[in-house]
Amino acid sequence: MDTFKRFNFKLSFDKQRISRVPVHVQIDRSLTFLKAMGQIDPILKNWLLCAEGKDDGLTHNVLLDQSSLLREIESWKDSDSDVNDMSFVLWNGVSNPLKGGLSITYHARSGGSLPAYIEFSEAGTLARCLQDPRQGIVELMNTAADLWPEIYWGVAAPNEYLRKQRVFQDRQTVGWIGYCPHPLSTADFPNVAELRATQSQGTIIVSCPGIMDEKNVQHVKVAGETDIKLVELGLLPARY
Repeated sequence: MDTFKRFNFKLSFDKQRISRVPVHVQIDRSLTFLKAMGQIDPILKNWLLCAEGKDDGLTHNVLLDQSSLLREIESWKDSDSDVNDMSFVLWNGVSNPLKGGLSITYHARSGGSLPAYIEFSEAGTLARCLQDPRQGIVELMNTAADLWPEIYWGVAAPNEYLRKQRVFQDRQTVGWIGYCPHPLSTADFPNVAELRATQSQGTIIVSCPGIMDEKNVQHVKVAGETDIKLVELGLLPARY
């Protein structure tokens, strides 16, 4: 029986930089990102409020009713929130991750110990259900990096790899597909499947051509070697 492989897909913000971006700008970028995702794959076309009940949530598509997204953002604010703090959680209207169900969390707050990020929950759905998983995730990273220059790292990788197999436990990792906000040279990374420059002057790194398997020794080796080279170049940041 085909099992569901758990992946993590997170785009991490520089917390101080994102806290200086006005909320209306963050909202405009978020709506642009949500719309662009629908062009990548049909399972990414609809984004709905996470309501108390399924039927209620299905009535609030934020791309058709942008005021519902504003209400969602306001519901996350507390009395001591910074003026530019912003959070929301949306889902794509599909309940079963095996059939394409997933949600997206946006969290950009200046206070507290929590990091700032965009994260897809049940990201194994992307590896399993996108028509072209590698290309789809690369396009998602590319789009996000161009919209948010405050992203300091991005990674898509199996959960098991992130927990147990990464070379540097205190640093970020390329994993399967990573985003580094700096230009990189193919001469420094001869074994990766792809380096793709972004408009934001960063680079998307695809360590292995197929979906990363943490049980594949070669996949883990290439990801590890890539991380080591990034450390040598001074470009692999600490985990926050």
